[in-house]
Amino acid sequence: MATPNDKTRDFGGADADMLEAARVTHGHFVEDYDEMIAFDETLEDPFADNFLAAIDAAQLLTVDNVVIDQQAEKTQTVEDAMKKGRNGFQALKYFIELAFPNNQAKWNQFGYNDYEEQSRSQAKFIQFLYMVHQRAVENQAALNAVGCTNVRIAGIKTLADNIQVFNLDQELFIDDRPVGTETRILALNSIWATVRRIRRAGKIIWGEADNFGKYQRYLGESAPSSGNPLTGNVPASSVIKILSGGFTATTAYKLENTGGTSLRFGLCQTDTEVPAETGITLAAGTEQNITVAMLGEFDETHIFINVLNLSSEAAGSYKVTLLE
Repeated sequence: MATPNDKTRDFGGADADMLEAARVTHGHFVEDYDEMIAFDETLEDPFADNFLAAIDAAQLLTVDNVVIDQQAEKTQTVEDAMKKGRNGFQALKYFIELAFPNNQAKWNQFGYNDYEEQSRSQAKFIQFLYMVHQRAVENQAALNAVGCTNVRIAGIKTLADNIQVFNLDQELFIDDRPVGTETRILALNSIWATVRRIRRAGKIIWGEADNFGKYQRYLGESAPSSGNPLTGNVPASSVIKILSGGFTATTAYKLENTGGTSLRFGLCQTDTEVPAETGITLAAGTEQNITVAMLGEFDETHIFINVLNLSSEAAGSYKVTLLE
């Protein structure tokens, strides 16, 4: 039998960001419903309602950081029980040594020689305390004679029982965590697949209608990779090459001016050419979704996307993200 593969997210970024993007995409879909079903009749109701219900359900699933916090709480509960167990044994030692003074052999029957190792392991310490309780019962009369009550003796077993219960709860939670994580990932991936389907349809519809305003609403960031997004700095009055080929006139990017100077982006024939004024100029701190054709004349000779820092005094910076 083949071993099941671990499920991974099909999208980049945080879960919350993807779900928010899904809600926005749902809103655009509802607004463009007539055009959508004219293009693909399988998108008719209850497609939109089912999509929104899936988003709502996914947001109710326990997120990873909450699961981690829950596990940490259970681990602390076990450790607190372990601490009480150690304290209980130390208290019992007081009466053991009164009942059997200077009797190392007898002390070792109560686990003195094993305590350091056994008390560091939850599983071993549970068995250790059960053993100590049994020895105490066997020597009950001697312990009672020096003031150790039967309640204290019984308490050793109770301490072991508590560690057993809390440790089992912790281990079951740890075993169940991958199941919960996989359930959430499958739900998120299903939503993401719907987002991509709607976006693809929207881009086709509004691309054919030559309506870039609506076309760009169906653009979304591609999954992060070694070359996406691209970031860089631009010295004062300098030109930097951002991309060399690998795009078409309809390839979409999000341009972001992340610095404090104005930048001009444009299609160029060389990697040092100054972008023309017909390109896209972004003020400091602004961003814009574009297609390559908006950066200038696109043909087989204009294979570079360059950026010019319009400031002669300060360096600028940019971020360019491929959209799908």
